[in-house]
Amino acid sequence: SFRKGAIASRRFWVGGAILAGLVLLQVGDCYRSHPFQLADYSPLIGGPRGARALGFESTYWCDALNDDFLEQLNREIPPDASIAVHALDAQPFREFQLEGVIPQGWRINHGGIPDIHVLQFRQGFFGPFERKLIDSDFEVVAESSLDGVPLVRAYRRIK
Repeated sequence: SFRKGAIASRRFWVGGAILAGLVLLQVGDCYRSHPFQLADYSPLIGGPRGARALGFESTYWCDALNDDFLEQLNREIPPDASIAVHALDAQPFREFQLEGVIPQGWRINHGGIPDIHVLQFRQGFFGPFERKLIDSDFEVVAESSLDGVPLVRAYRRIK
């Protein structure tokens, strides 16, 4: 009976250590992917890079339109620029304008040839233009990425 108790105790501690290790792995992954937890994928498939290679979308919820990305845009884009957004709705940009986060003068999806293309990497929404844009010689003026996988980019049209 002492031996059975020792075996049960050892199993309890081994199981607890395995569980603690798994929890720590998840905490570490959450820390690594911050602030883009919604764009993160399990290390079992290779994280964001593995997910992209398997054809998964890189992001969904505009979480990459964060302060850092918007600050990059504000530095690089003139206050009267024409901007086309791709694979995302224009509404977040209109809300940012109302809040004073980005210039009121930016014309979002107003037609014509835009100065800037903002592309969210929701590959399921890509058409031929978005696929060509990624490989174009347009200048990348702002980007949010996770583990080297772009989540959103702003491209300046070369004049």
